[in-house]
Amino acid sequence: MIDHIAFVVEDPKKTAVLLEKFGYLIYRETPHHGGSVEMEDPAQKGMIIELCTKRPQDGIGFNHACLRVESREEYEKMVSEGMTFTGELHLSPDSGRYINNHVDDDKIKWQITI
Repeated sequence: MIDHIAFVVEDPKKTAVLLEKFGYLIYRETPHHGGSVEMEDPAQKGMIIELCTKRPQDGIGFNHACLRVESREEYEKMVSEGMTFTGELHLSPDSGRYINNHVDDDKIKWQITI
């Protein structure tokens, strides 16, 4: 079981707003790592995504995380609200699911799957 995944970002609160679009809730804010926001998906109690402030010794980190949306309508709503993606929603032959990628201001890739 994964306890948490930490991402180093320029602005943890800004990234938290993105994750709230996927149903994550702020679990807590801490001074850890220069200031962090911990997010939790209510459907996966205990699985925390920690958004850490970038320090001089840190790189902006992580290749990608895949977040599931429940329907194409939910995905289309994100697009209509201005979320941009790197391509078109497409069927992945590896997973058999539809995927697309959103790259945020920190150049972190957030893969979306339906």
